[in-house]
Amino acid sequence: MVKRILLLFKPYKKKIIAIIICTLVSSGIGMMYPLISKQLTDYGLMKSNLNIVIKFSLISLFLILVDQGIGMIETKYRSYLSAKMPYDLSKSAFKHLLKLKAQYFNNINFSEIMSNIGMDVGNISRVSDRSTFFIVLQIFRIIGGLIGLLIINWKLTILVVAVIPFRYILVKYLANARKKSFEMLMEYNKDYAGWYQK
Repeated sequence: MVKRILLLFKPYKKKIIAIIICTLVSSGIGMMYPLISKQLTDYGLMKSNLNIVIKFSLISLFLILVDQGIGMIETKYRSYLSAKMPYDLSKSAFKHLLKLKAQYFNNINFSEIMSNIGMDVGNISRVSDRSTFFIVLQIFRIIGGLIGLLIINWKLTILVVAVIPFRYILVKYLANARKKSFEMLMEYNKDYAGWYQK
């Protein structure tokens, strides 16, 4: 299954590489924020050193602008991928339908076929949608943030890491509940689509 999903991405590998590079650079910038905040607070605000405050404020502004610029490039390629992949999958499904023998359509009605194709294309396309890339970006940013936090205060880092298992258990429970609900939705949707032909 994983191999087949990876093969779906093969035609878009240049765009995906660009997205990954943007994500890594953005994560690197995210790792620098805690360090800059530490310098700004400890050596600028706490010691009332205006030059340090201005210097690190300008560095923060520069990094924010760079991060936003990278975000625009990443969004451009991600949006292309999110639009192109469902289109290509729908096109492939339609071509496959044209090759099927007429007897196949005696066992299942056209509304059910189109409904199933729509659901399948929608589900497969989720690997390239905004939420998937957002999750990947957040994972990299969390890793970068933890590294930055570890440099600032290792005790606080341990506290943050200790909370992760509880969060994982909660997310897993909700994901399983969502999966069951979605399976029920697919069955109801199939029955509903089949009702049109009755």
